[in-house]
Amino acid sequence: MISIHYLEGSPEPAHPLKGFVASVLIDAAEYYGLAFGASTIRLMDPTPGALHIYQALGFGVVRTSGGLVYCEKEVLR
Repeated sequence: MISIHYLEGSPEPAHPLKGFVASVLIDAAEYYGLAFGASTIRLMDPTPGALHIYQALGFGVVRTSGGLVYCEKEVLR
């Protein structure tokens, strides 16, 4: 499993990767996962307002009985 604990874009309106930071990071994590045999990617403790973005990128939302929330996606093979 690859886990991502922090994901944040730039607040600069003219940032060249505006709107693409999550996609770039997730693509990199998938390739890293492929290289090392990981089966899943987890985004730990995601910001609630961003859950719809992660779901659009193929992640499912997991809520544990202990109150932990994370997003999880299988690494493409």
